[in-house]
Amino acid sequence: STIFLITNFIERKKDFMNWEEVKAMLGEKISFGAHTKNHIYLPSVMDKEILIDEIFGSKSMIEKMTGMPVDYFCYPVGGFTEQVKVILKEAGYKGACTTNRGFARFNKDVFELKRIKVTNSDMNRPFNFWAKLSGYYNLFRRKRGGY
Repeated sequence: STIFLITNFIERKKDFMNWEEVKAMLGEKISFGAHTKNHIYLPSVMDKEILIDEIFGSKSMIEKMTGMPVDYFCYPVGGFTEQVKVILKEAGYKGACTTNRGFARFNKDVFELKRIKVTNSDMNRPFNFWAKLSGYYNLFRRKRGGY
């Protein structure tokens, strides 16, 4: 699995991991990706230098702290622009996840990978959690008119 880290939240915000926990997971088939430094909605950022700092900065911090390459990025709240995708490529990412629902076979751009978002509230709703992990979630959403 991959955990996307908000680097400025590590060791600073309640209920977020610390670097020792991150390092402990490295040998357990868990990889880490970047999720910006501050979890900002990237399409709302007009200053390119801030975008560069959030995107490059999170990658470099994770690589520094883990000694492992960071190849993937997850857009906070799923939001991105073409400019953001260009900066990700310049930073050396190989791909990025959105929170756009859909079927993986329709992914045409590795910087717009569809993903089903799992949140803490799903833990309190076992059927929803099961559906999201089962592969049937998109079918349930479509039946309910969720597309």
